[in-house]
Amino acid sequence: MNQKIKALIPGIVFCTALVFFVVFLVQRYQLGLVRYFDMDEFAYLNWVSHFVKGSMPYRDFLYQLPPGYLFFLTPFVVFAHTPFELLANVRIGAWVVFVILAVTNGLLFYLIRKSWVAIFASFLLVFLPLPSDKFIEVRPDTIGVLLVMLGSVFQLLWMEHSSKKNIHLYMMLSGLFYGLSVFMLQKTIPHVVIATGVALLWWRQNKKTSLVPYMVSGGVLFVLFGVWALLNGIGSTVWYFITQFPKETIPMAHDFAIPPWFFFRFIDVYYGVGGWNWGYIGNHMLWIAGICMGSIRLLSPFAVRGKQGWYGEFMLASIFITQVLLYIYVMPFKHSQYLIPLAVFVALYSADIIYELWIHVQHTLFGRAVMGVFLLALIYGCYIGWNQVQKPKMYWTNESEKHMISYMQTVIPHDAFVFDLVGVSLSYPQPYYVSCLPVGQFSQYLSIQLPSIAEALEKTQTRYIYQGAAHRTTTLLPQDQDYIREHFVPIGDGSLLVRK
Repeated sequence: MNQKIKALIPGIVFCTALVFFVVFLVQRYQLGLVRYFDMDEFAYLNWVSHFVKGSMPYRDFLYQLPPGYLFFLTPFVVFAHTPFELLANVRIGAWVVFVILAVTNGLLFYLIRKSWVAIFASFLLVFLPLPSDKFIEVRPDTIGVLLVMLGSVFQLLWMEHSSKKNIHLYMMLSGLFYGLSVFMLQKTIPHVVIATGVALLWWRQNKKTSLVPYMVSGGVLFVLFGVWALLNGIGSTVWYFITQFPKETIPMAHDFAIPPWFFFRFIDVYYGVGGWNWGYIGNHMLWIAGICMGSIRLLSPFAVRGKQGWYGEFMLASIFITQVLLYIYVMPFKHSQYLIPLAVFVALYSADIIYELWIHVQHTLFGRAVMGVFLLALIYGCYIGWNQVQKPKMYWTNESEKHMISYMQTVIPHDAFVFDLVGVSLSYPQPYYVSCLPVGQFSQYLSIQLPSIAEALEKTQTRYIYQGAAHRTTTLLPQDQDYIREHFVPIGDGSLLVRK
């Protein structure tokens, strides 16, 4: 009888966590459909809308990432019949990517621990308030992290769990997912570099197994991309915007410095209210616990699974702690989306603490019962914190953006040029090479000379400028602001300017 009760306790906890995991995901889906859009989201939608219409990134408009995310968004633009359908579909797509990421985190945990506790690696990631909303935004960060985590899943399989007959297949898939992740954005490079370094350590002990499938599949996309750029005569331009442009715009981060702890303060955008609540407390406890546990695993990679499993332990912990240190001390820009890869590991290693506690108490019925009650209380506490954080956000809607899109479609001819500093105009022709960006804040730091905004607006006889509620024309250079004040007047709330 005792054995049945002992077996029942983890089953109850697992099912409870799974139910709340699904509940949180459903509510996150509902939030994604109504939540306001960040300016970065409209920027990507604007760029891909022009990409679908035949504009070439790097040549026709400034784009500072590899083109992978444009390809990912293309089907959403192609199959959307209206802008409003596009907005809904891309948010659903972002939610699906996040769901797969949460499940992948649990799968990765199961590969290294072989325990039902893996559900908490998924559950805690969905709960984590910071940076939860960024996971469901239209930006390449979430899918880039998903792809790099899938690469790590397959790397663990070929380093630790695979047989000789499928090891090269896992290598190929691992390299392919790593390559795809960097093809989305450069921020995953530290993860890929560390994972490749561990792969080389593994190869030194297993020289009979070639790493060629891993290397080839990881680099094939960039070879094809390079050939495409050269054939279109923009090789040097592509190289500049992917490698040099991010370096040259670093001084912009010093002009608008954000300390690494900024988002851990009382901020209602992330925690629902600007003060104490259980979501805020739970967030900080998980971040502290996850970083501490990750540091312990980094210093003791042999402790859990011995010599055979140390590659995976060292790889995951070193990726996590390295990215924490990079965020604090190296990365010039510290926007909240930069916390996405860290949050994944925070959830993973917070679940690892639960695993360690369970291992030590599972041998007795009393220990299991106490642990079961503790975990059920943890789940309930997360539920309370979740409601406190998420419910206020349901009232911060995207109706104003939808209203502006509808207004533009009514007032502005579809073939009219719109100088859009945010991206809300979506597919309207752009008169200037740099769109949806605060160009005046970084143009002074570039080694290339950008064309004149005034000349571009005069040449195309642009009649409309969209600056958004943030009045982004104030981010332009003084001479450009003077030209706009002289030739344009605001209408409505001032988000849209019209030529006099």
